[in-house]
Amino acid sequence: IPDFVTHSHQTIRGLYSILCGDVSELSFKTPKAIDLLGMPEQAQECLPAQMAKNGWETHFLQGANLTFMSKDRVMANVGFQEVHGKEWFPDPEEISFEWGVIDSAFFQGARKYISDLQAKDNPWLLTLLTVGTHQPFSVPDAIAERYPSRKDAAVATLDKAVAQFLKGLKRDGVLEDTLVIITSDESHGHELAEWVCSWGIGVVLAPEQEQLPRIQQGSFALMDIAASVLDYFRLDIPPLVIGRSFFRDYHAAPREMVAYTAGKLRWHTSQDLRYECTPEDGCLVGRAKSLLGFPPAGLAVDTENRAPRLYAEARTLDNKLIEGRQTRL
Repeated sequence: IPDFVTHSHQTIRGLYSILCGDVSELSFKTPKAIDLLGMPEQAQECLPAQMAKNGWETHFLQGANLTFMSKDRVMANVGFQEVHGKEWFPDPEEISFEWGVIDSAFFQGARKYISDLQAKDNPWLLTLLTVGTHQPFSVPDAIAERYPSRKDAAVATLDKAVAQFLKGLKRDGVLEDTLVIITSDESHGHELAEWVCSWGIGVVLAPEQEQLPRIQQGSFALMDIAASVLDYFRLDIPPLVIGRSFFRDYHAAPREMVAYTAGKLRWHTSQDLRYECTPEDGCLVGRAKSLLGFPPAGLAVDTENRAPRLYAEARTLDNKLIEGRQTRL
């Protein structure tokens, strides 16, 4: 899915969008995942709780400590029956850097975790979160010296670890009956800086591969993952989940897309206009096919002053949980 948007920074916000099918905050206010701690009934509409309700075992495994950003509380609240972090790995201190378990060890552990799940009779949902490409980057000095920067070395190391992980899942027969979605929660490091902050990764591996388009058209985002999984398994989609399904075509319905990254509100309209706004300076606007991509030609100050309206719409999305609104992009 080449046109794939991440809505904001921070893993707690990205995971909320992935698991609860909603836009994360378009501001620096309290993450919605934290708000949900006081709304247990609404939290039951998130993907893990819905899958558990329909007979799936639900598991969360990350390479970092669970207490960071309250993942221990948040993941259990949205319906994960088993929640594990760095402590799950044997001898974690020997395979860790500042943020958690290194990528190679993390994905080796994840493959074993999946093997144990496959040995049972129950269907399962597993969400994995790796942290190796977080600054200061989990690569030995000897490997880092072969690349222009430690960041490049960390990305290459992650790429290799994921490739070996997927090849292992294929050898184990997991891909024959398992839906796999690969994504990212934020983007950093390109020379264009803030212009690429919203660029995400959306890759779907499914047993029905031959029946799916190789390239899915249209704009999709983190908020669409929950709806896609529920749709794939033909389960009911609750009101909190407002995304679209990867497994359907929406050619007749252009959609707007929104993100808040690098302190800017970014909005792409169904009329192919991309806005980049700050409260102090208003918006720049240019014609573009997507929220993603390079700065559009003809980028100029928005003389129509749409900033107040866009920020008002962003506040509506931010307050969706608290005010019980059903808002769909």
